Amino acid sequence: MNTKRRLSLMNAKHRLSIAIIHLMVIVLLIFSLQACTLPQTGQPPQQLPEEPAKQKEMIPEIALGQMYYRIPLPYQVGSGKPSYDKSIFPARIDTTRLELGMMEIAQKTFPVDRFTMQEGQLLSQDDIRDWLATYDTNKNTLGLNDPDYTKPPLIYLMERDFLAVDTGELAGVGITLAFRPNPQIVLKDAQGAPVLDEEGRKKTETKNLTDEELIALARSAGDKINQRLVERGVHVPVLFAGFVSEPNSTLLPGRFFVKGVDTSGDGHGIKWEDFNERYILFPGNKAKTDNEKRMEATFTSFSQGVETFFSQYTGVIGLVRLVNDTPIEWTFTITADYRSKTQILALLETIAELDRSILSQSMDVSVYVQSIDRLQGLYVRGAGQEPFYHLYRNQ
Repeated sequence: MNTKRRLSLMNAKHRLSIAIIHLMVIVLLIFSLQACTLPQTGQPPQQLPEEPAKQKEMIPEIALGQMYYRIPLPYQVGSGKPSYDKSIFPARIDTTRLELGMMEIAQKTFPVDRFTMQEGQLLSQDDIRDWLATYDTNKNTLGLNDPDYTKPPLIYLMERDFLAVDTGELAGVGITLAFRPNPQIVLKDAQGAPVLDEEGRKKTETKNLTDEELIALARSAGDKINQRLVERGVHVPVLFAGFVSEPNSTLLPGRFFVKGVDTSGDGHGIKWEDFNERYILFPGNKAKTDNEKRMEATFTSFSQGVETFFSQYTGVIGLVRLVNDTPIEWTFTITADYRSKTQILALLETIAELDRSILSQSMDVSVYVQSIDRLQGLYVRGAGQEPFYHLYRNQ
């Protein structure tokens, strides 16, 4: 037994020695192959150039929906997002509506299947601050606001960049210009001189701008910005959208009133067209036209259907959005004191029935179900699409 054990041990050592030799041969072969690519002795190894940033971007395969652009990853913060100072510009800016509206308007020029979108990388914060300031021949010749205004009309600028899906290169720029509807302007006499008060200060008055005056301001600012982009070497189509804010006292969001695009990429001229958008809030709006009376009747029917579901008090607010006087979107907010999640689910099912029986299927519909301090449920249906609803479980 001892002799056999010694023979077995010797055979195992022999096999191990052969395996070690084979391994050494493989290692030597690898080093010999690598020697073909290594630099010669005495020469520093070459540093490989860093990969361009655009090659590191990832375009998501899955889009968020028909109206949303894919965003290149990793996400880049915009270089020129202005800080909104209410002490300087005391007007409300609905930045959510402003940004979503630009996405919608841009789709005709930059379709979501051919372009991605990112926050602006061309304009710096200093650029935007100087452009939103008042024009001054000595201090700031870049200002887009007329020096006659003590509270200027142009109060906000947002840039969005559109990249080609196939190359990741800059292929378009979107600029949204937001205006105050009621700026303050210096009073002038018949000769054009400022009117002074008893203490020698310039008298001012609030000027309620018409849509025609807002369009003229947007076109003037847009033409100047378009030329400045070309001077900086930006030779891609540029889209402009004019947005007007609403007073702090109203629940209405801001609205878009004009859009324009220069497809040449060389600053040859912006083709402008009106974008007649407006909102009507129910209850509270006094219906004047037949169209508004039909929308008021729709809101009343929907509201009564919801209030029938509850024995306790329920608050329903409806906001309808019109483009060129055609209603295209309903947004309802239902506020109540809910007893249970089961009750909220039952309400969402009731909303689905009211949607089918009362609301136009050619319009987008969003219904927010909330308690006094938090969102409880959501019902959404796109025009001509199937609805879905969601119950917030972590509330």
